[in-house]
Amino acid sequence: MQFRVQASVGNADGVFDAAYDFGRPYGQEAQMQGTPQQIATEVARYLEGLTPEDCTTMEYGTGRFFVELQIEPAGAPAQEMSGVDPDVCHIC
Repeated sequence: MQFRVQASVGNADGVFDAAYDFGRPYGQEAQMQGTPQQIATEVARYLEGLTPEDCTTMEYGTGRFFVELQIEPAGAPAQEMSGVDPDVCHIC
């Protein structure tokens, strides 16, 4: 089964941008579609590319930084990313 993933980043003020480097090996920007194994590999690649300095910078003085993933079955209609709850999935 394939899933569609969109990745965003945020801080204590909420989601503020797309995670642009996520999905790049698949020719995408801040999104991808693939098997659970492909998604896991891409999440690991993305997180391994983050430095402590990246995380601190993206906190923007709030003391918190997170990566949010929205994962849906590939056959489901795509949903708009705005208004998402930043407490759904925190990875960094």
